Amino acid sequence: MTPARSLRAGALRAGCVLLALTALTCGSRASSTAGAAQSASGAPRVQTPFERSSGAFRAAVARAYQLRASELTITPSSSDVVGFEDEDLGELLGFEARAPNLRVRGLASASEVVLAQRGDYAPLFRAAHALDAATALAPNAVAQRVTWLLGPEKTLVSRLVDYPRYPLPKTVSEPTWEPRADGVALRFFYLVIDVHGAPAASFEVEVTCSHDYRTTLVTRPGP
Repeated sequence: MTPARSLRAGALRAGCVLLALTALTCGSRASSTAGAAQSASGAPRVQTPFERSSGAFRAAVARAYQLRASELTITPSSSDVVGFEDEDLGELLGFEARAPNLRVRGLASASEVVLAQRGDYAPLFRAAHALDAATALAPNAVAQRVTWLLGPEKTLVSRLVDYPRYPLPKTVSEPTWEPRADGVALRFFYLVIDVHGAPAASFEVEVTCSHDYRTTLVTRPGP
């Protein structure tokens, strides 16, 4: 073989080797990409705690008000959106559901939902350690959340100077925990402001909580 032919043959072999390596590399990348896509599509995406809480709240409101879940608009829509952080407590997150002629607030975790319509405040009272006087959340903080759950038109009387009567009736007090034989009671007052300028209507609220966290809310007109 002449030197020229030997050089051409060597170059041809080198080119074939390069093409083979390129094809192998591309095939390997394609296989790896396909495998990753298959793995991603084959396993369900794990929901975040926020998504599980939001889903539980949506389902609870739909059941309570006999609506389809798809009819409800939930706020906040994601954990990146500013919502009701002031009402959050532990795993309980604040949400609001809206539909035509409906506006409902609630606290929800992945496994528990508090709705005023249900009248069960046990998850809130457990999160607040209501039965442990040493570690219980301040009564004002719990009363604020109950008032928030009852509706946007209600305003907690967190200070005596906020009460719209003078002289102040003797039975009116700031939010307080009151020990009971079978547990504890949260007692507070809230106001309903008249949009037309009439004097605010006052209401007294008592939420009793037994030793097994059965709760009952009673509302009566304030003095």
